[in-house]
Amino acid sequence: MNRVIIRLNSQQVTPEGELISEHSSSAVGHWQKKANAIIIRYHENEASGMGDTITVLKWTGDRLVVIRSGDVESRQEFAVGLHKTSMYRTPHGNVELDYETLQLSSEQHQGQLNLAVIYGQSVGNVPRHITSLRIEIEEDTTWTSRVN
Repeated sequence: MNRVIIRLNSQQVTPEGELISEHSSSAVGHWQKKANAIIIRYHENEASGMGDTITVLKWTGDRLVVIRSGDVESRQEFAVGLHKTSMYRTPHGNVELDYETLQLSSEQHQGQLNLAVIYGQSVGNVPRHITSLRIEIEEDTTWTSRVN
């Protein structure tokens, strides 16, 4: 497993383009290649508000799966045109998410993978809004594994 730095930036806007919220965070995790997928695993940091939660990203080239386990439990799957409903479980209650992937793209360079997802989402009775999520995953070349 290679150590990576993960930077997340999300922005939510109304369908009219009015900014609702913006969030940025970073974490340190690990990635590995398995079959036709890149798997990234990291602990959410305190600033995320997710408590003791582990997030796993699975990227297959045309599909991104985000799985959270711990204080927050969820599974979201993104592929262009895919419409899904999933449950977001937190210590404060459960929320049903209804979402549709509008755009999904990636850029891959030596030691770096950048993912961009744009999706429409409705939460409970709250009207639909658009979320733009950018995930930058960069190999941490300053760290070396102590395992021989």
